[in-house]
Amino acid sequence: MRQLATEFNALHVPFQQAFNVALKKAPADYWIWDGIHPMPAGHELIALEWMKRVNKKIKIIKK
Repeated sequence: MRQLATEFNALHVPFQQAFNVALKKAPADYWIWDGIHPMPAGHELIALEWMKRVNKKIKIIKK
């Protein structure tokens, strides 16, 4: 994914890395119920990671 993002000048959001860190806080079934589909907490994690990465690029969130 990172290679495609670079090739097409797109933003790469490393969701797997965020989930790997999250697994230190709660077990996998808290984040993803079947190994693929996120639980509500997993959806929130995805959204927060996306906002964090996008904000670094275009500053959509003011502090």
